Amino acid sequence: MGIPRGRSPARKPLGKAVEAALAGLGLVRASFALAFRPYGAAPGPMGAETVEFQLAANPGELPAPLAAVASGGEAARIMLALRGVLVAGESGRCLVFDEIDAGVGGRLGPEVAGRLRELGEAHQVLCVTHLASIAAGAHRHHRVAKEVRGGRTLTVFAELEGEARVRELADMLAGGADEATARAEAGRLLAAY
Repeated sequence: MGIPRGRSPARKPLGKAVEAALAGLGLVRASFALAFRPYGAAPGPMGAETVEFQLAANPGELPAPLAAVASGGEAARIMLALRGVLVAGESGRCLVFDEIDAGVGGRLGPEVAGRLRELGEAHQVLCVTHLASIAAGAHRHHRVAKEVRGGRTLTVFAELEGEARVRELADMLAGGADEATARAEAGRLLAAY
């Protein structure tokens, strides 16, 4: 069963679906809700009301505006959960997640990577991350870097495969690509997928 069409009928099912997705991303007891606020005296081009996302990250807290209470890590995971729920049953979308690792530690990195990888089975997912455990879950891995050439700063984009990918993941880990332990951990992360 999908999310019903229309704001009011979709409010509770969407909230419950996002809560279920959040549980798999480490926010096991979070509650997510949608609140409607009147937009103005009369409906206009933007509709009759605005929708406010609300979060209670822990039991005993009252739902409050997401923008006011979510940490960076919570916001990243909520957006991942919300986007995943909204495109469920579809294919062919392009989903962009910039700095998806904000506030996400090593313990939750593989969970986030797994969810992104699932989305990547049906959609094109572009993800910017600095967390090796998330980068390792990608179907394809690219490095974006800045270089100064002839007094100009250029952005360099390269697809990484094989040993280049292992070295990049090792660089993202403590110790870097010149450390055997970092390369071994990078290999372990890649082998998990």
